[in-house]
Amino acid sequence: MSGGVDSTFVAYKAKELGLRPIAVHLDNGWDSELAVKNIEQTLKVLGIDLYTDVLDWEEFKDLQVAFLRASTPDSEIPTDHAIWALLGNMAEKLRVKYIITGFNVRTESHLPSAWSQGHYDWKYIRSVDSKYGNVPLKSFPHQDLLTIYKRRVTQNRVDILNFVDYKKENAMAFLQEKLGWKYTGASIMSPYIRGFIKDISYR
Repeated sequence: MSGGVDSTFVAYKAKELGLRPIAVHLDNGWDSELAVKNIEQTLKVLGIDLYTDVLDWEEFKDLQVAFLRASTPDSEIPTDHAIWALLGNMAEKLRVKYIITGFNVRTESHLPSAWSQGHYDWKYIRSVDSKYGNVPLKSFPHQDLLTIYKRRVTQNRVDILNFVDYKKENAMAFLQEKLGWKYTGASIMSPYIRGFIKDISYR
C-alpha cells in the first residue's frame, strides 16, 4: 500500500470482493505527507488493518546513493527488492497464501526489460553496496534466490488489476469520490526527499 492510485484501487477491490486483507507498507523515507494521508484515509474507510515497515534511513539512503554512483539503469531496485521481501516475510508470518499486488501489464510493461533487471537478486544488490556504499546493510529486508523459489511454491501472487476493467484516469476519479483519495502528483516531495537531494548534491 503506497497511497497511490494503483494500490488504493486494489485495496478497494479486495474489500468489494469480500476478502479479509491486511495492507503492508514499506516506508523508505520517500513518502509524501499526502501519500500517508491517503493510506490512513483509505484504510479507515475500508476497515483494513495496516502493517508498516520503516527502513533505516541512513542505511537505505547510502544504498540508493551507491546505485546512483554505480550508474545502474534502475536505482529503484533496492526498494522493489525490499517490498517483495517484506511481503513474503509477512505472508509467512501470518500464514497467508495469497499476495495481491497493484502491478498491471497495461501501465507497467512498456519499458525495455534491459532498463530494469536484478529486482530479486540480493547478491547483485549487496555487490553494488559493497563497492559503492559506505554503510553496512544490517536491517534491510531481503531474500535470497532459494527463499524466492520456495515462496513461488508456497505463496501465490495475484496481479488483480490485470483481471478487472482498470483505467487509471477513471480509477482516480472513482477513488476521489468514494474514499476521499487525493492525487499525490510527481511534484510533491517530503522533507526526507529534499534532504536526500541536498545531501547527494554535495558529493
